[in-house]
Amino acid sequence: METKDSAATSTGLLLSIVIPVYNLQDYIGRCLDSLMHQNIDPASYEVICINDGSKDGTYDILESYKSRYPNIKVFHGENRGVVLARSAGLEKATGRYVWFVDGDDWIEKNCLKYLCDIVMDGDNDLLLFREKRVYEYCETDVQLDAYKPSYIAGGYQMFGSHYTTGSGFYWFRKDILDQYKIRFRPDVYYSDDTLFIAKFKARCRRMVMTEAPVYYYFQRADSVSHKVNYSRHCGCMYKLAKEYAAMKEMSFQNYDGTDTNARMRNAQVRAMQSCLRSMLMFCKDKTFLKAFLKRVKAEKLYPFGVDWKQFKIDKRQSWKADLLNWIFALISFEPYLWLVWLLWAPMRKKAGVATYDIQDFEDNY
Repeated sequence: METKDSAATSTGLLLSIVIPVYNLQDYIGRCLDSLMHQNIDPASYEVICINDGSKDGTYDILESYKSRYPNIKVFHGENRGVVLARSAGLEKATGRYVWFVDGDDWIEKNCLKYLCDIVMDGDNDLLLFREKRVYEYCETDVQLDAYKPSYIAGGYQMFGSHYTTGSGFYWFRKDILDQYKIRFRPDVYYSDDTLFIAKFKARCRRMVMTEAPVYYYFQRADSVSHKVNYSRHCGCMYKLAKEYAAMKEMSFQNYDGTDTNARMRNAQVRAMQSCLRSMLMFCKDKTFLKAFLKRVKAEKLYPFGVDWKQFKIDKRQSWKADLLNWIFALISFEPYLWLVWLLWAPMRKKAGVATYDIQDFEDNY
């Protein structure tokens, strides 16, 4: 088995950890502490912090860690948003693999040796592991050796519940990212990593998966990821649907033998469902909604059929979330879509959704 030391010698750094940081003075310290509390040579990995124009004490904290740890690299810039900050870190990464970590999250202590060993066993392009959603900081001691990895050809042979859309729960091989120019779209503010992951999986030759919960995903109420602008979200989902439609036309075989066309078709349908769901929630203008439906029909994005798998009880979420999924599962039928739009009018009024959101949507597609 190729070891982490031989990999680092032959290809440079084994791992680049990219962290976009904005106003995280209360959290970035514990994130960096977790990245430094590891059981591999610090010279074999780098931590790239992109300070996205923070206005609190984040600057000084980052500079302090940089002075104490040679493998921490800090870059300061103007505020441009998390997508561009993450992209800037990717361009600076020199490791064989890239890991995107959010600055308010943290990782399991002494997990890097375990992860390095399994990803290098067989020359894998992609590593996937479990995350644990947490609401407060907690000390843990996971017995990593108890988790046996699974090695799989291609990137789409997933075991059902293993599928996840957060880029922080993967290691990506850098030469694949560079060869196929896989990057985050700067104009997609929601689910940007979903598209990024889909593009990578379509090119992935071999991946390794583990159930080990090594990533602690902090659920912060004021996090950007928990604030939704429905009009902007709708525009982003529309962009994703068109991206998946274009990828579907590539119609090549993935390395696991599956047809990428079918995978992209499913992703396109999910994106359009999410797009129309957001539109029904914010759009008061019937004329605008009719015009949009005409547009997506011409682009063959609507109607898209019904995914009957949505009619299930998901124990990971509340019954209200299940109910919403069921309500919106049938919007591929246009008469039903208009019925939902009418019934949702009191909700839009209660939420105080303004008509200028329509312009916001148009600006984002």
